[in-house]
Amino acid sequence: ATVVPPTPTETAIPTDTPTPTATPLPQGWVFSGLHGYPAEALNGMVFYGTLLNNTGGPQQLNKIDPSLYDAQGQPIPVEKVISQWPVRAVPQGGTVPVSVVVPNVQGVADFDFQVQAEPGGDIPREDFEFVGINPSDEGEQYCLTGPLRNPGDQLQGYLMVTAILYDEQDQVINYNNAFKSGPREVVGDQLLDVSLCVKPRQQAVARYELRAWGL
Repeated sequence: ATVVPPTPTETAIPTDTPTPTATPLPQGWVFSGLHGYPAEALNGMVFYGTLLNNTGGPQQLNKIDPSLYDAQGQPIPVEKVISQWPVRAVPQGGTVPVSVVVPNVQGVADFDFQVQAEPGGDIPREDFEFVGINPSDEGEQYCLTGPLRNPGDQLQGYLMVTAILYDEQDQVINYNNAFKSGPREVVGDQLLDVSLCVKPRQQAVARYELRAWGL
């Protein structure tokens, strides 16, 4: 039998790849993944996105004020704004999903947002672990179920769990919250079963994110 010697393989010599220069983030509050949808029931618009605290320290969110413009760049009068987020206190470098509902506005072609906040606040923990989350389509809702583990100290105040859906452009489609007051039993090996459903608004869900905050 003829023995064929193995073909020698060339060892690739690693080359130094220049590290890309990161674009510095703007100072203050930074929006990302911002997306607007018609809110037919309110004859207006609803906006979803992620808000990053780059102010240099912990902040408490108070309000988000939208400026809306039509196709000609003219301001659209805003009578009422409902802005929401899972937790008010956000550390430096921390993010929260936000929603801004503006009733009774039409013809919105462009928008801008201003954040009102104040320094300080009791910053919640975010070191919770989700164990084997199971996503499923339930009719018009996208549901996430699975246990949550608290690896740290016993919680005295609250636990807020949020499910966030993103599209292919990494824009926030929608999110939903579940609030539990005084969850002292969720500690150590005692897991909390989480089940959250979010309406994807006829959008294809590219990815989801589960977040938890607690004090």
